[in-house]
Amino acid sequence: MSIEVLQMFTVQCDCCKENYSDDHNGWSCWSEFDSARQQALDKGWIEKAAESEHDDLMHFCPKCFTIDDEDIITTKSGIKFQN
Repeated sequence: MSIEVLQMFTVQCDCCKENYSDDHNGWSCWSEFDSARQQALDKGWIEKAAESEHDDLMHFCPKCFTIDDEDIITTKSGIKFQN
């Protein structure tokens, strides 16, 4: 038997730093980037697109943002962007 190092992916809220965790099975990391991302988005997390090729995507858990009547998202950290 050997011990292997594996690369895993999780989605972390850019506001509160909480990691997404699946309510059904408790998983908080996935072997593929797109799987981790899609799991969080399907459960109400939001993603802010990168503004340039040097920026990363930003993710926010449902506790850390509101959406107003004009579809403007405001995060607890004060970032505003169109939904």
